[in-house]
Amino acid sequence: MTHDQLIQGIDHSELAAAEIYPEIWASPTALDWARDLFTPLTEFFQAAASDGHAMVIWLD
Repeated sequence: MTHDQLIQGIDHSELAAAEIYPEIWASPTALDWARDLFTPLTEFFQAAASDGHAMVIWLD
């Protein structure tokens, strides 16, 4: 999945109205804030999967 696929169909104003954290969604370009982080993250997950490693995600 690419960053563009991830944000496809998402309306920044709906995120702002829903008060989704972080509350940065007022700008039409707000969905781009994580673009530089998304590619390395997906590469990390792909490398782990290729090596047969499991991933543990903890959201608190």
